[in-house]
Amino acid sequence: MFYGKEGCYSGGDRVVMTSFNGTTQPTGTVKLSENYWLLVGVSGVIAKTWEQAGFAMDEKKFLVTFDQNVKDVGLHCHNEIENSLWILASDIVSISVQRGR
Repeated sequence: MFYGKEGCYSGGDRVVMTSFNGTTQPTGTVKLSENYWLLVGVSGVIAKTWEQAGFAMDEKKFLVTFDQNVKDVGLHCHNEIENSLWILASDIVSISVQRGR
C-alpha cells in the first residue's frame, strides 16, 4: 500500500491519469509512439506497485492497466501485462479503492 497525493493506493484500485511526468502536455516535440500525454484523463486499474515488481526506483511508480487500448492510440507498450504502463504515483489520482481493505 502507498500513500499518495490523493490517499492510499494498492493493487486493484481504479485510478485516472492526471499528468505524465508532472505535466498535462508535452514540453517539446515527441514522437506519436512516445506521446503518453494522450492518456491524461484515461482511467485504469493498478496492476502492480513498484515494490511488488521488486524495483528500486527514484520515484514511486505503479503499473496501470488502462481502460483504453494503449497500442490502438499508437503508443509503445512493452510491459509484462498487456495494455499497462509504469506511471508515477504523482501522475495518478484514485477514483475507487479495492474492497476488502
